[in-house]
Amino acid sequence: MTLETERLILRPWKEDDAESLYKYAKNPEVGPIAGWPVHTSVENSREIIKSVFAADETYAVCLREDNVAIGSIGLITPAQSHTKAADDEIEIGYWIGVPYWGQGLIPEAVRALQKHAFLDLGCSAMWCGYYDGNEKSKRCQEKCGFKYHHTEENKPCALMGDVRTEHFTYLTKEQWSDTQDKVNFMEVKNCEKALLVIDMQNICVGEKHARFFQYNNSDLLHEVNKVIDANENNLVIYIKNVMKKNLINKFAPFHAYEGTKDVDFAKELHIVSDNIFIKYKGNAFTNSGLDILLKKHNIEYVEVVGVDGGACVALTALGAIKNGYKVIVNEAAIGTMYKKNKNKYFKKLHEAGAEFV
Repeated sequence: MTLETERLILRPWKEDDAESLYKYAKNPEVGPIAGWPVHTSVENSREIIKSVFAADETYAVCLREDNVAIGSIGLITPAQSHTKAADDEIEIGYWIGVPYWGQGLIPEAVRALQKHAFLDLGCSAMWCGYYDGNEKSKRCQEKCGFKYHHTEENKPCALMGDVRTEHFTYLTKEQWSDTQDKVNFMEVKNCEKALLVIDMQNICVGEKHARFFQYNNSDLLHEVNKVIDANENNLVIYIKNVMKKNLINKFAPFHAYEGTKDVDFAKELHIVSDNIFIKYKGNAFTNSGLDILLKKHNIEYVEVVGVDGGACVALTALGAIKNGYKVIVNEAAIGTMYKKNKNKYFKKLHEAGAEFV
């Protein structure tokens, strides 16, 4: 079976996925905290696909745009579960590669499997859990409606050969149904305006601020945070620029390679939503999911802030206009590397009808 969401395809694993699985499962930040060891080779990953991931209701998490596996999610029957699951209950487990953390992708996948479990499989409740210290998994479960149930201490973790404290969460079908009513209400809410916070990352404004960016970090962060706080009743979306390691990017003046801390958002940035989109080019609308989300919320106006006024911010603003949105350019909250480039693009934006504030 294959399941699809707004941004994802959840499909059975294939042996051809071994290379992409190894790419993300070899990272020590992923497996050990979830209770399984890092993958040691492509062949090791292939064996995992043929054994562990061959189980029913186990899915590769893939982006719709390329259908390449970037994580895994699955339902675990009571017979295999290490929870207190009854015969009509199910457990869920998941992980995703580090470059895709903080984008709300796993909560999106979890919600799809919740719907599948409750409506298609007839489950009465769903269990989930996380080991002590796995705050990311804890937050994911909270976002997906799970409620704390109990904690088990001194629990053996067989695959890692150690003993841990594990916290369990629980969600009934009735609780899930109530949550769905609220979600459906939010989905049709007309926000009218969306704020795009562009490339406010370490490489641009944080610890890894490059010498090429000619503006004051603190001042820009202050201005951007003011705009974020002022948009509490609007849709706030964060754009993250990621560079692939190739010959062209090798000669770029700065590097924000996927999987590095350079691409992380600056720690001082106010994060008020899980709406995070990755882009590999200047125009954020090259990620089709952004336009899908805006149309889903009936957005008419798009306000842009962030970095860089002579590149990504301007290119995204022009992309918004091309996609039929009215654009607001908040100059006080935009940092610029080269003023010459900014002046050129801002002239184009003026001519295209953008509003400047």
